[in-house]
Amino acid sequence: MRRLAVALATLCLLAGQTIFAGVASGADPSRFTATPLTADSTYVGAKSTSGAIAKSDPALLGRTDATTVNVMIKYDYDVAASYAGGVAGLAATSPRVTGKSMKANADAVRAYDAYTASLSTKITARAQKAVSGLKVRFTYSTAYGGVEASVPANQIAALLKVGGVVAVQSDTLEQPLDDNTAFIGATAVWPSLGGSANAGSNVVVGVIDTGVWPEHPSFADDGTFPAPAGTLENTAANPSCNFGNTAKNPLDAPFTCNNKLIGAREMLATYRAVSGQAPDEYDSARDDEGHGTHTASTAAGDANVKASIFGTSLGRV
Repeated sequence: MRRLAVALATLCLLAGQTIFAGVASGADPSRFTATPLTADSTYVGAKSTSGAIAKSDPALLGRTDATTVNVMIKYDYDVAASYAGGVAGLAATSPRVTGKSMKANADAVRAYDAYTASLSTKITARAQKAVSGLKVRFTYSTAYGGVEASVPANQIAALLKVGGVVAVQSDTLEQPLDDNTAFIGATAVWPSLGGSANAGSNVVVGVIDTGVWPEHPSFADDGTFPAPAGTLENTAANPSCNFGNTAKNPLDAPFTCNNKLIGAREMLATYRAVSGQAPDEYDSARDDEGHGTHTASTAAGDANVKASIFGTSLGRV
């Protein structure tokens, strides 16, 4: 039997299948016929790991109204922090895979970031061409792999058909509770320190910030513990509880430090030498904008404090 060598290669595409047949050198092409093929089914899927797990917000799907909505659009690529390899010519950059920090793997990270930047630009261009009313505002290439945008709700279906787009997700303002102690891991540590009632015993926390509002209930002396020996300020020997300079601001009421708030000092000499003093700024350790009070109460505030804002009770923190 005469044998004829035929080279056959199959190329599988996301949108279907194409068969390419190459005839061996010396064979007569007229002896062969081609039959068109029709795919029975197609498979569409993400090529990146993060793209495969990203899901569109169900509330955005199937909408027919033209209301403009803010969205996050996930593109089909992994960011450098999670890229495990697979793109030709680009080494893995994920510290979990490489065993190196991204800083220690800077060359590979730089090369991969250049690749994703180019890819993101191309996907965005396709999306803006295909989707009427799409406005892309920011690109997130470090921790997300996609863009933030606004789009008419009835164009989301068209957006999901753009090559490289794998998910459209709602971009909404979230206001998580910051009174959730478990969020910072404190509840996991307390048992080893005698429980929450004793975890702070004999611990002094120093906060360098915008000051403190000493009357805040998180700094009340509830009688649980005395101040650690030798630390309580505002004594005759150490009068450093700096509140009550009403000459500069009449709202700066005097306050005597206690077993909870053991001291407070103004340290603004350098700042004022450079920037001067605002007319309504307290010339003391009193907090005039709230940040220092927030951070200090988070780090070392009393437990089970009744919280309220403008007289509205918000429970205990």
